[in-house]
Amino acid sequence: MNRESFSTRLKELRLLRGFSASELGEVIGAKEHKIYSWERRVVGEPKASDLDALCDALETTKDYLVRGEGPRDAPKSEGLRNSLLDFVKSAGDPDLEKVQAFVDGMKAEAKSPAG
Repeated sequence: MNRESFSTRLKELRLLRGFSASELGEVIGAKEHKIYSWERRVVGEPKASDLDALCDALETTKDYLVRGEGPRDAPKSEGLRNSLLDFVKSAGDPDLEKVQAFVDGMKAEAKSPAG
């Protein structure tokens, strides 16, 4: 990870999305000083879970935030995908059965001709 570029993009995105360092920290579960430390290259790279949370909060992709590659703005589906994955990881069997039934219904609906 190019920390200088990461740091610059992190601050630019934070300001673009209207977050103070304190607000962004609250959203991702980090202290304000951690946000400033990443922006000023005082500490090392964020751990994977922090990077995921930053990308979700800043509505960007890992490729853009880390390497400056690809589109700056994440597709809306990426945040949804991450939220669903988080839910599935923590859900019990009854909830997973409901999710599976919903997915199966959506697949069936997508396959059926519009009428």
